[in-house]
Parts: sequence; C-alpha cells; structure tokens
Amino acid sequence: MKKKNALKSLLDYINGTNFKKVNLIGKSLGATVSSYFLNDLPPEEQKRYSITVLGYTLNDIDLKNFIGKITIIQGDLDRYGDISKVKDDMKQAISQDIAYIPIPNADHSYRNPETKEPLYEDETISKINL
Repeated sequence: MKKKNALKSLLDYINGTNFKKVNLIGKSLGATVSSYFLNDLPPEEQKRYSITVLGYTLNDIDLKNFIGKITIIQGDLDRYGDISKVKDDMKQAISQDIAYIPIPNADHSYRNPETKEPLYEDETISKINL
C-alpha cells in the first residue's frame, strides 16, 4: 500500500527510530493507514508506538494485533459507528491499554449532523492526551 510506505518514509526522514515514544494521530483514513503500518511492525518495535484515532471507521482500521496504547475519539452520531460499535469491533484487540472517548452529539467530522457546524472540534482536540 503506497500510503503506508509514505508514512514509513516520513518516519525515516525524521529519524523516527531515534525516538523512544511515537504517538501517531490519524483522522479516519490517516488512522487506517497508520493501523496497517503498525501491524507490520514486530511486537518489540510496536511498544514504542501509540495511536490516537480521530473517527474510527469500522472494517477499515485494523488495530487488533497492535500491542501499544490506543485512544479512540468517536462522535456518538458517527455514520461509521458509535462508540459501542467501535468497542464491539475492537473486542478482539490484544492491547491492554485502550481508551474510548465519545463526543456527544458529534458526527464523523465532529460536527452537529443537523446544522453541520463544527461545534465539537475544540472539544475533540482537547481530548488528545499526549
């Protein structure tokens, strides 16, 4: 997958292997690409990584074999699945460090689905814990 190779190239460019901890933050497709990248890493290298998913897409993101810290921030009106569907999708995950953070009244873009105003973006960003 070209996108996964692009992420690896970026980490190589910034000498990502020199960092003790790397937190990948991906919105939707970015989290999907990151999940494939993380799955290709050997377990001893996965320990250096964590991932924050902004808008989990069911059947696209695959973090079940990732052992690092996972944070999923999901609008409870997300058309790709609310937090309960995300938890159900992740029930096979081997990570022991998973946080699920719902954003009430928000869709996949962290907006109110009726008005389309970006009312919940600041709240979502404030939930990112580095």
